[in-house]
Amino acid sequence: MSRLRDRKEYDGQTLGTDANDETRFIRTNEHGDLTVSVNDNSRRGNLNSIFGAQLVASRKLYTSLNFTTKADTRTTTDKSTASGSIGYVDSKLSVASGTSTSSSGVFETKRTLRYKASKSFECMFTARFTAPEVGNTRNIGLFNETTGFAVRMIDDELNFSLKRDNSWVVNIPQSEWNGDKFDGTGYSKVDLITSNLAIYRLSGGYLGVAPLTLEIYAGMGIGFVEAHTMDFSNSRTNTHFNSPYLPFRIESVNTTGIGNNIIESGSVAVSLFSGEDSSYEPDDSSREFSIDTGLTTIIADTETVVGVFHNIDTYNSLPNEVVSRLISITATSDGTKSVLLTVKKLKTPPTGGTWTLIDSENSILEEGVGATITQVQLDNAEILFIDALAKIDSLREDISNLGVELYPDEYAVLTMESTGASDTRVVIRESERF
Repeated sequence: MSRLRDRKEYDGQTLGTDANDETRFIRTNEHGDLTVSVNDNSRRGNLNSIFGAQLVASRKLYTSLNFTTKADTRTTTDKSTASGSIGYVDSKLSVASGTSTSSSGVFETKRTLRYKASKSFECMFTARFTAPEVGNTRNIGLFNETTGFAVRMIDDELNFSLKRDNSWVVNIPQSEWNGDKFDGTGYSKVDLITSNLAIYRLSGGYLGVAPLTLEIYAGMGIGFVEAHTMDFSNSRTNTHFNSPYLPFRIESVNTTGIGNNIIESGSVAVSLFSGEDSSYEPDDSSREFSIDTGLTTIIADTETVVGVFHNIDTYNSLPNEVVSRLISITATSDGTKSVLLTVKKLKTPPTGGTWTLIDSENSILEEGVGATITQVQLDNAEILFIDALAKIDSLREDISNLGVELYPDEYAVLTMESTGASDTRVVIRESERF
């Protein structure tokens, strides 16, 4: 926001003009965000929402990665196929398609943007593309296998694209962008060199058809400049995304068997403007559930499984992108020796048994029953939480601030262990971050 030259207070609003004699009206909007109603020369200010108001508000970061070191494999995943690969070169993530036909390099975060109605979101990243090969594609942005939006190198031209129903349904080439085409002729005077690292910003809203915008950083003194906006309002009967819960994803796809197509990135940040009030507490869009594992008899000197849980991989016929976060654990013990309570994330899915959703209509978490409980592979499981109870004891631990999370298609297990026989009972409360 540029500095105001003169101001006065009137009916709770601050009015003034900037150096270009543009009037700015500062007020609080219906969502509680402090806003300034003004358009800047680049059409989108650094803190403008997708709906036009300028925000004076915090960003809630959902993903913040720099690739000077290898990304944490507990929160990111390598989905490469055939000869495709990801690697780390010169402080950059490098995603390579490989040279075989239909191979792909794919990097994706497990944590997704947690959309909230009426809020704007953004994805800011650096990217460079090696020499293009006709027939192959490279994509970077907020998307998954089904839906999202991204910057795409299709053949030898940069595109701003929308994905829906497993297909890229809108592809706007650079030569047809409705803002600055970044060919040296626009407001920025920048001729974009895609083989060099550039800073891109994807921003948008949802509400079904809210605008989606691509901006590119044009240097000091100019900042981000709008390249293209897709405005879907009053123009379609379905939503532009299948779902707004989107991961950050980079993929390089070889469809011709020619070349090893590479896209590199130095860093990425995915944010929601005026997002969660707290990273840990339940809020107006999360769903909370309590689960009672029932009375369990612990056999002496044996780690006993008292509950197994799975965050399902699909929900409402779409890829599930909702995270389950453990909020609290309540446990009791009645025996002759102390009892060790442990929460672990499994490396290997359980086998056998059946699974039942804890709420068949509203939850993404299911509990294993029957044979599954006896067929859990505890080898190399990651310990998420551990605590001890006396031989006759009870505890209630609020662990919401520990960030104990179960991503889609991950499994967790509760175990109890004692040197003596004991009767135990555990109740957990979890928050599903819809």
